[in-house]
Amino acid sequence: MKKMIGLISSALVVSVIVFGCGKNENKAAKTAVEQPGVQPVAERQQRNYTKAPDFTLKDLNGKNVSLSDYAGKLVFVNFWATWCPPCRAEIPGFIRMYDKYKDQGLEIIGISTDRNGIDVVKRFVDANKVNYPIVMYNVEVIQKYGGITGIPTTFVVNRKGEVVNKFVGFPGEPAFENEIQKWLYKKAS
Repeated sequence: MKKMIGLISSALVVSVIVFGCGKNENKAAKTAVEQPGVQPVAERQQRNYTKAPDFTLKDLNGKNVSLSDYAGKLVFVNFWATWCPPCRAEIPGFIRMYDKYKDQGLEIIGISTDRNGIDVVKRFVDANKVNYPIVMYNVEVIQKYGGITGIPTTFVVNRKGEVVNKFVGFPGEPAFENEIQKWLYKKAS
């Protein structure tokens, strides 16, 4: 029994050393996102945000979609996949938010990381009545965004084209609503 307790204690200590306790993860997500090769842009309030990397990807109809097409808008850049349960859970909220705020300047770009082909994604989008642009990923866009280590991952890009927040996992619809309230109505001066 003592040997078992010793093994469990050792495993816990190693876990904390290797993985950390996670206390700073949320704080890090709320600060500027650092990405290799991306230049920081100063903001008035002494915050440095990084310029969102532009990309051009094909939508489900073969049309090019670029982040720069949405200059001056609040954009959620969402990396997701059809087979991912948390990705599937956040989509109904994205649909509602897009309906509610698209005319006020919100844009959502879903970047599918599915590897089973575009037909799987099309069927999913049609079945779930996804109303915002969906594009297919490539390795280059993954690298531009610092490597996506888990999905869903959502980058919040303000009207000035700066990454102002990043969510890894599904934080819940209220967290996205907070970002909309914080950034959608803020002047892009």
